[in-house]
Parts: sequence; C-alpha cells; structure tokens
Amino acid sequence: MVTEVDQSGKLEKTNVPTVIGFSNGKSKTLIISATDKLELKQHFRTLGRRRAYVYKCFAAIIFLLIGGEKSLDLVIIDTEYPGQEPLIKNHLLNFFKSDGNDVVDKHSIIFKRIGKASSAHKVVNDVFKGSAKAKTVSAKQLLDVLN
Repeated sequence: MVTEVDQSGKLEKTNVPTVIGFSNGKSKTLIISATDKLELKQHFRTLGRRRAYVYKCFAAIIFLLIGGEKSLDLVIIDTEYPGQEPLIKNHLLNFFKSDGNDVVDKHSIIFKRIGKASSAHKVVNDVFKGSAKAKTVSAKQLLDVLN
C-alpha cells in the first residue's frame, strides 16, 4: 500500500501551527501548535543544536503519524526540505529502530513532490484551514521520541 505524507505550516514558522498527515485509503493528521514549536526550538537552542530542530522534529512527527500502521509498503514524503532528505530519512529510520518496529525499512521511504491533487494534501490542508480536526502532538511527546 502506498502512503503519501504531506505538511502544511512549516515547522520553522513558529507563528502558525504545523499539520502533518497521510492518506492511503484512510487518513490521519497530527497538529503541533506554534507554542509547542517555540518550546522545541528553544530546547534545541539550549543544546546548541539549532539547525537540528526542523529535521529531527519533522522526522519525529512522521514517526508518530505512521508508527502504529500495520502495513506500509511505500511511504512517499512530500519534498518539504530539498537536500535534507537523507538526514530526515536517517532520523526516521532510527526512531523506528529504537522502537523495535520493522514495518518500515530504508527502501520503503522515498521523497518526492506529491502535489495539490494528492489526498494527503487535501486532508492536511483541511486541518490547517480549520475545516477538519486533527490529533494534537505536544512538545513533550516529541521530546519523548527525540530522547
């Protein structure tokens, strides 16, 4: 089964929430508030790892989003951070490995533009615009994954 993942409201934009979701016949979305993003950004700044904030958090949210799925043959992640795909993929695979989850391997994750016609784009955009609901992810939940 092909699972497309999209994002609306970039993580680095700390004045708006970020929504990340997937669609593969069913859909799921997660939202993190601007306040929680600021808390995470400050955490990384304190550690002296300011640049790691966006890529590690993006991977951690995707992990929380798809981690409980039973069957993921191919995960297509929209190209949100060009040139950083190997880093994001490595973080994501490390989260799965640490969790003992073998549903996803390095060959089942790819990055490419999925476009506005994608159902993943639609579900994420609906939450971002406020016309649909999503499960909230807190800074604490992400820090638990990151640690």
